[in-house]
Amino acid sequence: MKRRAWALGLLLASPALAWAHSPVPGLGRFYNGMLHPVLAPAALIALVALGLLIGQRSLVRSRGPVLAFVAMLALGLVAGSQWPGLNADTALLLLGLLSAGCALAAWPPPHLALLLLAGCSGMAAGLGLADMAVGAGRWVVIAGTWLGAAFLALGVAAIAELSHRAWQRIATRVVASWLAASALLVLGLQWAGPLPAVSKNQPSSATTLPR
Repeated sequence: MKRRAWALGLLLASPALAWAHSPVPGLGRFYNGMLHPVLAPAALIALVALGLLIGQRSLVRSRGPVLAFVAMLALGLVAGSQWPGLNADTALLLLGLLSAGCALAAWPPPHLALLLLAGCSGMAAGLGLADMAVGAGRWVVIAGTWLGAAFLALGVAAIAELSHRAWQRIATRVVASWLAASALLVLGLQWAGPLPAVSKNQPSSATTLPR
Protein backbone atom coordinates (compact mmCIF):
# COMPACT_ATOMS: atom_id res chain seq x y z
CA MET A 1 0.00 0.00 0.00
CA LYS A 2 2.79 2.40 0.89
CA ARG A 3 4.62 1.71 -2.38
CA ARG A 4 1.47 2.44 -4.40
CA ALA A 5 0.87 5.69 -2.55
CA TRP A 6 4.48 6.77 -3.07
CA ALA A 7 4.31 5.89 -6.78
CA LEU A 8 1.08 7.86 -7.22
CA GLY A 9 2.52 10.76 -5.26
CA LEU A 10 5.68 10.85 -7.39
CA LEU A 11 3.53 10.78 -10.53
CA LEU A 12 1.56 13.75 -9.25
CA ALA A 13 4.77 15.57 -8.39
CA SER A 14 6.08 15.33 -11.94
CA PRO A 15 5.23 18.66 -13.56
CA ALA A 16 6.10 17.55 -17.07
CA LEU A 17 3.58 14.70 -17.02
CA ALA A 18 0.98 14.99 -14.31
CA TRP A 19 0.14 18.68 -14.37
CA ALA A 20 -0.22 18.92 -18.15
CA HIS A 21 -3.92 19.54 -18.89
CA SER A 22 -3.69 19.12 -22.64
CA PRO A 23 -6.83 18.03 -24.52
CA VAL A 24 -7.07 14.68 -26.27
CA PRO A 25 -7.02 15.16 -30.06
CA GLY A 26 -10.17 14.15 -31.92
CA LEU A 27 -12.54 14.08 -28.95
CA GLY A 28 -14.02 17.54 -29.38
CA ARG A 29 -14.53 20.27 -26.82
CA PHE A 30 -17.43 18.71 -24.91
CA TYR A 31 -15.90 15.26 -24.39
CA ASN A 32 -12.48 16.75 -23.65
CA GLY A 33 -14.23 18.78 -20.96
CA MET A 34 -15.86 15.64 -19.55
CA LEU A 35 -12.52 13.83 -19.47
CA HIS A 36 -10.63 16.78 -18.01
CA PRO A 37 -11.37 16.05 -14.28
CA VAL A 38 -9.84 12.58 -14.66
CA LEU A 39 -6.67 13.95 -16.27
CA ALA A 40 -6.09 16.71 -13.68
CA PRO A 41 -4.55 14.90 -10.65
CA ALA A 42 -5.27 17.55 -7.99
CA ALA A 43 -8.92 17.80 -9.01
CA LEU A 44 -9.15 14.01 -9.26
CA ILE A 45 -7.94 13.61 -5.65
CA ALA A 46 -10.33 16.25 -4.32
CA LEU A 47 -13.37 14.97 -6.24
CA VAL A 48 -12.86 11.29 -5.44
CA ALA A 49 -12.15 12.03 -1.77
CA LEU A 50 -15.27 14.21 -1.50
CA GLY A 51 -17.30 11.48 -3.18
CA LEU A 52 -16.09 8.89 -0.67
CA LEU A 53 -16.99 11.19 2.21
CA ILE A 54 -20.47 11.99 0.88
CA GLY A 55 -21.10 8.32 0.16
CA GLN A 56 -20.25 7.34 3.73
CA ARG A 57 -22.90 9.79 4.93
CA SER A 58 -25.35 8.79 2.11
CA LEU A 59 -26.52 10.92 -0.78
CA VAL A 60 -30.03 11.35 0.63
CA ARG A 61 -28.73 12.85 3.88
CA SER A 62 -26.22 14.96 1.95
CA ARG A 63 -28.60 16.72 -0.43
CA GLY A 64 -27.49 20.15 0.81
CA PRO A 65 -23.76 19.47 0.35
CA VAL A 66 -24.42 17.92 -3.07
CA LEU A 67 -26.34 20.99 -4.22
CA ALA A 68 -23.63 23.26 -2.82
CA PHE A 69 -20.98 21.26 -4.66
CA VAL A 70 -22.63 21.31 -8.10
CA ALA A 71 -23.61 24.99 -7.79
CA MET A 72 -20.15 26.15 -6.69
CA LEU A 73 -18.54 23.92 -9.32
CA ALA A 74 -20.49 25.74 -12.04
CA LEU A 75 -19.65 29.11 -10.50
CA GLY A 76 -15.97 28.24 -10.29
CA LEU A 77 -15.88 27.13 -13.92
CA VAL A 78 -17.49 30.35 -15.11
CA ALA A 79 -15.21 32.49 -12.92
CA GLY A 80 -12.13 30.55 -14.01
CA SER A 81 -13.00 31.01 -17.67
CA GLN A 82 -13.22 34.77 -17.13
CA TRP A 83 -9.85 34.94 -15.34
CA PRO A 84 -7.75 32.12 -16.85
CA GLY A 85 -4.42 31.18 -15.37
CA LEU A 86 -5.62 30.71 -11.79
CA ASN A 87 -3.81 27.87 -10.03
CA ALA A 88 -6.04 26.03 -7.56
CA ASP A 89 -3.92 22.88 -7.25
CA THR A 90 -2.74 23.59 -3.71
CA ALA A 91 -6.28 24.34 -2.51
CA LEU A 92 -7.56 21.17 -4.20
CA LEU A 93 -4.86 19.06 -2.54
CA LEU A 94 -5.61 20.53 0.89
CA LEU A 95 -9.35 19.99 0.47
CA GLY A 96 -8.75 16.50 -0.87
CA LEU A 97 -6.50 15.71 2.08
CA LEU A 98 -9.20 16.87 4.50
CA SER A 99 -11.94 14.86 2.77
CA ALA A 100 -9.77 11.77 2.44
CA GLY A 101 -8.73 11.99 6.09
CA CYS A 102 -12.36 12.11 7.23
CA ALA A 103 -13.26 9.21 4.90
CA LEU A 104 -10.27 7.21 6.15
CA ALA A 105 -11.40 7.69 9.74
CA ALA A 106 -14.99 6.85 8.69
CA TRP A 107 -16.06 10.09 10.39
CA PRO A 108 -18.55 12.06 8.30
CA PRO A 109 -18.39 15.66 9.57
CA PRO A 110 -21.50 17.54 10.74
CA HIS A 111 -23.91 18.73 8.08
CA LEU A 112 -22.76 22.36 8.12
CA ALA A 113 -19.08 21.40 7.95
CA LEU A 114 -19.73 19.02 5.06
CA LEU A 115 -21.77 21.73 3.32
CA LEU A 116 -18.82 24.13 3.58
CA LEU A 117 -16.31 21.49 2.50
CA ALA A 118 -18.40 20.48 -0.51
CA GLY A 119 -18.92 24.09 -1.58
CA CYS A 120 -15.21 24.94 -1.28
CA SER A 121 -14.25 21.76 -3.15
CA GLY A 122 -16.66 22.59 -5.94
CA MET A 123 -15.37 26.16 -6.26
CA ALA A 124 -11.71 25.06 -6.22
CA ALA A 125 -12.38 22.29 -8.74
CA GLY A 126 -14.16 24.75 -11.05
CA LEU A 127 -11.31 27.25 -10.88
CA GLY A 128 -8.70 24.56 -11.41
CA LEU A 129 -10.50 22.87 -14.32
CA ALA A 130 -11.35 26.03 -16.26
CA ASP A 131 -7.98 26.25 -18.01
CA MET A 132 -9.40 24.75 -21.23
CA ALA A 133 -12.52 26.96 -21.21
CA VAL A 134 -11.14 29.61 -23.54
CA GLY A 135 -12.14 30.87 -26.95
CA ALA A 136 -15.45 30.79 -28.77
CA GLY A 137 -16.47 27.31 -27.59
CA ARG A 138 -15.73 27.82 -23.92
CA TRP A 139 -19.34 27.23 -22.86
CA VAL A 140 -19.27 23.78 -24.45
CA VAL A 141 -16.09 22.99 -22.51
CA ILE A 142 -17.64 24.34 -19.30
CA ALA A 143 -20.74 22.17 -19.75
CA GLY A 144 -18.66 19.06 -20.40
CA THR A 145 -16.31 19.73 -17.49
CA TRP A 146 -19.22 20.40 -15.14
CA LEU A 147 -20.90 17.12 -16.08
CA GLY A 148 -17.64 15.16 -15.88
CA ALA A 149 -16.68 16.51 -12.45
CA ALA A 150 -20.21 16.06 -11.07
CA PHE A 151 -20.49 12.50 -12.40
CA LEU A 152 -17.08 11.63 -11.00
CA ALA A 153 -17.75 12.87 -7.47
CA LEU A 154 -21.36 11.68 -7.26
CA GLY A 155 -20.58 8.37 -8.97
CA VAL A 156 -17.90 7.65 -6.38
CA ALA A 157 -20.38 8.70 -3.67
CA ALA A 158 -22.97 6.23 -4.99
CA ILE A 159 -20.41 3.40 -5.05
CA ALA A 160 -19.26 4.23 -1.52
CA GLU A 161 -22.86 4.34 -0.28
CA LEU A 162 -23.56 0.88 -1.75
CA SER A 163 -20.47 -0.60 -0.09
CA HIS A 164 -22.18 -2.41 2.79
CA ARG A 165 -19.97 -5.47 3.21
CA ALA A 166 -16.98 -5.38 5.52
CA TRP A 167 -14.39 -5.85 2.77
CA GLN A 168 -16.05 -3.12 0.70
CA ARG A 169 -15.89 -0.66 3.57
CA ILE A 170 -12.23 -1.59 4.11
CA ALA A 171 -11.53 -1.05 0.39
CA THR A 172 -13.16 2.38 0.60
CA ARG A 173 -10.90 3.37 3.47
CA VAL A 174 -7.85 1.97 1.66
CA VAL A 175 -8.61 4.19 -1.35
CA ALA A 176 -9.04 7.14 1.03
CA SER A 177 -5.64 6.37 2.56
CA TRP A 178 -3.98 6.37 -0.90
CA LEU A 179 -5.58 9.70 -1.73
CA ALA A 180 -4.52 11.24 1.60
CA ALA A 181 -0.95 9.93 1.27
CA SER A 182 -0.64 11.18 -2.31
CA ALA A 183 -1.98 14.64 -1.46
CA LEU A 184 0.28 14.89 1.58
CA LEU A 185 3.34 13.82 -0.41
CA VAL A 186 2.75 16.37 -3.17
CA LEU A 187 2.08 19.14 -0.66
CA GLY A 188 5.29 18.25 1.13
CA LEU A 189 7.26 18.35 -2.12
CA GLN A 190 5.70 21.72 -2.98
CA TRP A 191 6.65 23.07 0.44
CA ALA A 192 10.21 21.76 0.17
CA GLY A 193 10.66 23.35 -3.26
CA PRO A 194 13.12 22.29 -5.96
CA LEU A 195 16.54 20.96 -5.08
CA PRO A 196 19.36 23.53 -5.33
CA ALA A 197 21.31 23.34 -8.55
CA VAL A 198 24.83 22.03 -8.21
CA SER A 199 27.42 23.92 -10.25
CA LYS A 200 29.81 21.86 -12.35
CA ASN A 201 32.71 23.99 -11.11
CA GLN A 202 31.77 23.53 -7.46
CA PRO A 203 34.25 21.23 -5.73
CA SER A 204 32.89 17.99 -4.41
CA SER A 205 32.26 17.87 -0.67
CA ALA A 206 33.19 14.23 -0.49
CA THR A 207 36.31 13.53 1.51
CA THR A 208 39.00 11.32 0.06
CA LEU A 209 40.42 8.57 2.20
CA PRO A 210 44.19 8.53 2.68
CA ARG A 211 45.98 5.75 0.88
